[in-house]
Amino acid sequence: MSILDHMVGGDKVYEIFLCFRGPKGNAFGQRIPIKIKVGLPKPVFTEADVYKLAIKFHESGFGSIEQCAAIVKQNNCDEAASMKALTSTTESSEKE
Repeated sequence: MSILDHMVGGDKVYEIFLCFRGPKGNAFGQRIPIKIKVGLPKPVFTEADVYKLAIKFHESGFGSIEQCAAIVKQNNCDEAASMKALTSTTESSEKE
């Protein structure tokens, strides 16, 4: 089964109908309804990407490379989300 070009990934549910066809191409039987939700592709990142970002945060003073790498992995290598998590972690440790 192929996804058509006009189907966009997200929360929308598409309904398609399948049917059986005979040797001459004539449809027979009842239509079979199928609902499809097209998912968005998950971003792919490598260990090298994780450690590049972790080293960047480490050099900025946000903790050890291991701590930074763990937070970067938790945030799927998203720099903005990782920065927010590291900032909140740093602020909470300063309060103690």
